[in-house]
Amino acid sequence: MKQARKALVLSGGSVKGAFQAGAIMAVLDSGFVPDMIYGISVGALNGAFICSEAGKDSLSNGVVSWKNIGQKLVDFWTDNIRRPSDIVNIRWLSAVVMNALFDSYNGLVDTAPLARLIRKHISLESLRAAPAGLQIGTTNLLDGTLTLVDPTSPIFNSYLLASASIPIVMPLTYIGGQPLADGGVREIAPLSPAIKSGATEICAITCQPERMPSSKFDAKNLIQLIERTFDVMTNAILDDDMDLASFINGVVREDRNAGNSLDTLKKYREIEIISIRPRQPLEISITSFSSDDIRDLVSAGYDAAIESLRGKSPE
Repeated sequence: MKQARKALVLSGGSVKGAFQAGAIMAVLDSGFVPDMIYGISVGALNGAFICSEAGKDSLSNGVVSWKNIGQKLVDFWTDNIRRPSDIVNIRWLSAVVMNALFDSYNGLVDTAPLARLIRKHISLESLRAAPAGLQIGTTNLLDGTLTLVDPTSPIFNSYLLASASIPIVMPLTYIGGQPLADGGVREIAPLSPAIKSGATEICAITCQPERMPSSKFDAKNLIQLIERTFDVMTNAILDDDMDLASFINGVVREDRNAGNSLDTLKKYREIEIISIRPRQPLEISITSFSSDDIRDLVSAGYDAAIESLRGKSPE
């Protein structure tokens, strides 16, 4: 029997990516070894980090320790992302207003600290040496398309920064004259690329809860208002994607059990989907968090993954 192609799908979620890091550690600890990794926004950052570390292992001794890589990802978060200034610099309100008035608006924050982290921890050489493939998504705001990029691009890290850039809050990244922003604007969790690639086992780790109950946020704080609006929008997109995947699985399963072979279903197959999501909204903002918040999110992600892995079954 041909070995199942395993895909790790990582959603966007800004600093909520700490939850995802804890979940990734649990998944890699369980023995899940991805053939492909698909990431959006902070999921792109997490995916690039673990691919880069896998490539370093391959280059140094030819043996990849995925369990160690999961721990390294958690260490990356707890050691390097302890306060907002570790990833963004908040601009003076007067400068933001002046830039907006003179048509030179460039975000409420600048992402120079995040760009430095990417340069320090993500190696293009290591990415290309990784045994797992990697694709990240960014949204072209000119035509509304989702652009998928892999490490064969010589400016991959520029696309990585673009994928993580929340519109309005962060500056856009211009590549070839095209304004690029957070891939989550178009697709919050890249399930479709994973399915189209032929994956037969998908582990999707997302930062959005299964339900979107009321959540505390400061409606008078512009950044928190934008983050909350983006959370509501992306949660709906993710729910639609997960529902579609489950629907296709159900139809394919019924067709197979009935002994049918409908032409319309020939291009589809049943896919085992492990979905790891927080039970409740993750209460954290890119402009207000501490090292304790990051550690709490890591622990919550690890626990959520353990719970999902215990009861995993095909959708």
